Amino acid sequence: MATKRLVVTEHAPWRQWVWVAALATVFGVGSYALYSYAVSRLPYEWEQLEVERAKLEGERKELAREIRQLKDDNRHLAETIVSLERGVEIEKESARALQETLSDMQAQLAAQEEQLAFYRGIVSPDQSRAGLRIYDFEVRDGGEPGLFIFDLILIQAVRHDKSVEGDVSVEIRGMQGGVEKRLSLQQVSVAQDKRLTFSFRYFQDLSGAFRLPKSFRPSAVHIKVNANGSGAAVEQDFQWTAVRERTGA
Repeated sequence: MATKRLVVTEHAPWRQWVWVAALATVFGVGSYALYSYAVSRLPYEWEQLEVERAKLEGERKELAREIRQLKDDNRHLAETIVSLERGVEIEKESARALQETLSDMQAQLAAQEEQLAFYRGIVSPDQSRAGLRIYDFEVRDGGEPGLFIFDLILIQAVRHDKSVEGDVSVEIRGMQGGVEKRLSLQQVSVAQDKRLTFSFRYFQDLSGAFRLPKSFRPSAVHIKVNANGSGAAVEQDFQWTAVRERTGA
């Protein structure tokens, strides 16, 4: 038969209150110490924050000033660029105007020189070429396939005591179907009066139009000027490419 043991413990409830009181005291003292430390540090921390805030405010103002300065600089640069671009455009326009003026003057000078040479040929040519002469002959497009317009200038050099009259025969030479062929102006002229006559004292410009067959390939033009009551006729050959090149064809 097992025996039972009896354990006797001391009942002391006041010890628990002692521990609670001790912990509360420690907590209270710690909290007060922490509060006292925070209160003592607060003015210093606030002062540091004020210093930092003032520093940041100064930097902000400085950056704002630099931004304003950069904006002003950019505006001045933009205005300068616009002014320079306008200056360049004005210079370019002036250069173009000057070039056009020079081109016009050169063209006028060339025309005047051509006119001067023309009148010199009438008034004081080489004595061996005095009398009736063929001064120039040109051919240009007539605006239709095979249609051409010609200009023939005749002059009477030195001898201006009386007018000269007569007629002109024009012969266009070339190839057609592999065969050499000659076409007179009367054959290809589009004018009703197919005769080419002249009557002048100093010079005369004769013009007309002719139409060539599609298969005809011109190579040269032969001109013969016959003056009434005079001696030998005046004749001259012109290469087709030469009379066409002068008209830009």
